Amino acid sequence: MRDNIIATLLIALMLWPVSAAPLSAQDLGALPFSELRDSPQAAFAMTLQDYPATPGDVYELIFRSDRGMYRAQFVVEHDYQLQLDLFGTLNVRGMSFPEIRDQVRARVTRQYRNSYPRLAIVRVGEFQVYLSGEVRETGWQRVDALSRLQDVVEERATEYASLRQVVVHDDRGESRRYDLFAAARRGQPEQNPYVRPGDRIELSRAERQVDLSGEVHRPGRYELLPGERLGELIERYGGGFTRNADRERVVVRRVPDQLDRASERLRVDFRSAGGPDTALRDQDAVTVPTREEFLPVVFFEGAVRSDGPGGETAGDLRDGERASELQYARFAYRFDEGERLSEAALAVEDEFRGAADLREAYIVHSGMGGVRRVNLEELLYRGSIEQDMELSDGDRIVIPFQQRFVTVTGAVNNPGLFRYVQGRTFEYYLDLAGGTNIDQTWVRRPRIRGRDGERRSRSEEIRPEDRIHMRRVSPALYLGIAGTMAASFLAIWALLDTDRSPIPLD
Repeated sequence: MRDNIIATLLIALMLWPVSAAPLSAQDLGALPFSELRDSPQAAFAMTLQDYPATPGDVYELIFRSDRGMYRAQFVVEHDYQLQLDLFGTLNVRGMSFPEIRDQVRARVTRQYRNSYPRLAIVRVGEFQVYLSGEVRETGWQRVDALSRLQDVVEERATEYASLRQVVVHDDRGESRRYDLFAAARRGQPEQNPYVRPGDRIELSRAERQVDLSGEVHRPGRYELLPGERLGELIERYGGGFTRNADRERVVVRRVPDQLDRASERLRVDFRSAGGPDTALRDQDAVTVPTREEFLPVVFFEGAVRSDGPGGETAGDLRDGERASELQYARFAYRFDEGERLSEAALAVEDEFRGAADLREAYIVHSGMGGVRRVNLEELLYRGSIEQDMELSDGDRIVIPFQQRFVTVTGAVNNPGLFRYVQGRTFEYYLDLAGGTNIDQTWVRRPRIRGRDGERRSRSEEIRPEDRIHMRRVSPALYLGIAGTMAASFLAIWALLDTDRSPIPLD
């Protein structure tokens, strides 16, 4: 009995340097995790079942002994030795933190029953790895123990680097090859391991990189393995065709071997027997078109955006700007067989300009060659079925501009079309046209006609589509007419006077 008491005292004395002071039961649960709040990496590492022991890791041990609560910190050495003082040395190479925690708990519990030991990570280790090959910069890179191979490679790899055959040489001289695409796409974590101290990562250049776009579920740039062809690219990498894919017209663009040719284009019918077996070369670009590209088409033109849906709308004209600056535009609209005008107009409604005169729209039929007036305003906003019709391939839906302009012609310095401004008289528009031309007229009395051609008074307010014509009246014009008339009169008088002369007698 006396020997047991002495042994207990000796163990307590040996343990005393490990702790600065006895801790309360409350401190036992709080101290390790209070420091973890300042180290989110350490807190995260403790949640991982596969976090590997790494040189530089700092662990903290808390347990209860006969003298109270004690805390001690231990560091993983460069050779993976973990010195636990009273509890011996543990070689942690290749071990995960949960495995280390269980072994440390077992050692403490063997010596101190009911000690409730707890082991936490206070800081994760940091170290360097070496990158070479197809990287932007060869050399050492500082990482931490939570870094995986893909995290390190993506920072330095060039766009031509192979991610399918990444070679890692460890500090023991062993080499392993990893496929980062398989890790990311197929969920194979063993292909994206943690990097370890002393690792040398080597990247090679990809042998075949192919671009895939169009009607597939996963377009992108892919690195193909030897033996993989068009079928694997579309089905395995691209996730297969979408429902709108045109499988008969898959396009492969490639850089030809001939130096005098810029590109080469292949059209592949994927549904044919040899379609999926089409060989692909490095830098090929594969496009899967949509079936909508071959649907029938109609054209909206006139007061519309120049490039159709997604384009930019031209701004309104300022006072005095010419109507000629409103450009006549056109875009194509593909429609399904049996689609009606109302459906198409609703689909592109946002592409009509603010100056569009929807009431005066008309359709030029491609088949019959006729023209039919359509009030799109009634059709779109009042549901007038009388205006609706079925579309035909090649139809042209013409939407004129609203004629909110005034025409000025005749004896002015700068005739043309000018934007209508409400409440102005003809004087305003004559000034916009540069005023009267004094060589052609000396009066300021224009003729004004309305949209319907009826003559209007000069005292009235100008309306949209009015035509202001300044008559050419000048003194030179009248003097010329008077001179011509006088000369003609004198010539006639002379003839008549000659006829009245007496006839001489013999």
